[in-house]
Amino acid sequence: MDLLTALDRASAAAARIVSAITVQQLDAPTPCEKWSVREVINHLIDGNRKVESLLVGRETSWTGRGPGERPPEHFTKAPDAFGSSLRDLRSAITTAPREATFQTPFGKQPAAMLAHMRINELLVHSWDLAVATGQPTDYEPELAEGALRMWRARLGGGPRPGAPFDVEQPVPAGASTLDRLAAFLGRKVPTQQN
Repeated sequence: MDLLTALDRASAAAARIVSAITVQQLDAPTPCEKWSVREVINHLIDGNRKVESLLVGRETSWTGRGPGERPPEHFTKAPDAFGSSLRDLRSAITTAPREATFQTPFGKQPAAMLAHMRINELLVHSWDLAVATGQPTDYEPELAEGALRMWRARLGGGPRPGAPFDVEQPVPAGASTLDRLAAFLGRKVPTQQN
């Protein structure tokens, strides 16, 4: 699967989940420890905007404000803001020079690696949102399998000091591929999933 197709599929799945979230669910806790639904949506929008800014040559701060610092009224239009951030991200990835590298917290990276990072973020954090709001987690098994293979190769089974996620968690019987990816990245997977 080519990179833009993978990005489009991950984006579409995440957008469907965000669009189904109600205002009443925004303060619900998520499997992403200490972050509410509102904060995870904010984190995804901010991540999309930061990578887009980097790719188009605008100054980007990777340390900016935290996930809970936007005012609540921002989230009454969460699906629109999220969709806009996805479209701008895709445009920036499409037009970024292939030979260029961009400074990130993980060193200099090409646009393709930044796209892969966003795909992984979209998959895992949309899973967080789906679990928190009672939506199915059995979407995009092909993308989840590819991401799981990549993370297994990268992290193995050893300790994860400094990694942005916890140690691998057990997976209940009947778990989806995306559940297995989330568990590998330290999420506690509920036993009752759709």
